[in-house]
Amino acid sequence: MSTRENSQENGPWIDVMKAKYGNQPLYAGSQISTVDSLSLLMAYCLEHNATERNISNILDIIQLHLPKESTIPKHLRSYYYLKQDYDIGKKETINKHPICSHCGYLSEDGMDATSCSMCKRLGTFTNESYFITLDIKSQLEELFKDPAVVKGLSVNKTSEDGVIRDIYDGEIYKRRNTSTDTLLLTLTWHFDGVSVSKSSKQSIWPLHAVINELPPKRRFNKNRILMFGLWSGDSKPQMPSFMIPLTPIINDLYNNGISIGGREVKVLFHVGTMDLLAMCLTKNMQQFNGKHGCGMCEVSSVRVPKGKGSVSVYPWIPAKPKLRTANDMMEQAKEAMQTKDCVKGIKGYTMLSKITYIDPATDIVVDYLHGVCSGLMKSMLKVLLFDRSKPCYIGDQMTELDARLCAIKPTDCITRTPRSIGENFADIKG
Repeated sequence: MSTRENSQENGPWIDVMKAKYGNQPLYAGSQISTVDSLSLLMAYCLEHNATERNISNILDIIQLHLPKESTIPKHLRSYYYLKQDYDIGKKETINKHPICSHCGYLSEDGMDATSCSMCKRLGTFTNESYFITLDIKSQLEELFKDPAVVKGLSVNKTSEDGVIRDIYDGEIYKRRNTSTDTLLLTLTWHFDGVSVSKSSKQSIWPLHAVINELPPKRRFNKNRILMFGLWSGDSKPQMPSFMIPLTPIINDLYNNGISIGGREVKVLFHVGTMDLLAMCLTKNMQQFNGKHGCGMCEVSSVRVPKGKGSVSVYPWIPAKPKLRTANDMMEQAKEAMQTKDCVKGIKGYTMLSKITYIDPATDIVVDYLHGVCSGLMKSMLKVLLFDRSKPCYIGDQMTELDARLCAIKPTDCITRTPRSIGENFADIKG
């Protein structure tokens, strides 16, 4: 990102800085102002994803280049002071909900909870298990202060030639986005878990979203991502506890909307993307290795031997499998609750059914990253490079393949450089 583009995209912050520092020079006789210095440092940090240590080292170097007789500006003295200026104008309401570390139940007594009303245990609410919700309105208000965001919104923009170029060319998007009186922002939301460290059982599960109406360059910018909530604990989230605080917020954003700068805005959860484990939790169904573990259709898997054990596979069938529908999933959930047993993989009602407009069958899409990039492609590479019994085997050319791959010189914005397939195959990720 260039310095000029960064300054434009942070217009509101620049205005606050100008109000604070005016045209004050960085030091007596300096060719740049304090605001210019802050803007340049911000541009550098965003461009290179600078860590606290990187920034601290840069500030130390800058201090050595300043004239001896000059007073070191406050924002150049330490990372702490620099961050104070960067955080000016940010408003976020954070609500913390304690979670029972034994059963995953959400406390009804807030942070003062001492015992769990579900499992009746004492002392199960700790600082390690909790769920955080963030105020979406304040996040949207901050975004809409940026002229680049408002100017970049692609509202009611669809292709006239039938070509699908972006998400707003899809049939479901066109069907949902029919209002002309109210600005509708649709979100692609994502839910996944990540371990805090290799040696810890603690994991965090954020729920965040991007605004589809922004152009891709700004849509996936980390400063444009909306954070709805974050689960922290030593076990997988209990979806009722996860969604109970969020459901009324999500419904209200669409049903009643919010007013931003005198403009009525409605926000709609359009489509969700996540890995198979998160999808099973979200849809309240069997995992992908269960008999009916596919979230898209009702086809059943079979167990086949592999190595010393067995795995679940979905055999090819000539007939088109029956796709899941919202009505079928509701009926299956009802039967599962009555019989205390899975029905076509469904274990019970999904919390998504509490969101008035979401279709749990179609609004969670196939995970391209894990299913194709690190799933299908890795399986194909395994056959091509390591299965000598196949006529397509080219593993004997591994040296040449590695040499060509490692000779690729990507641009400096790509942080992961090519590595040897033979030596790093097990670590290949999407």
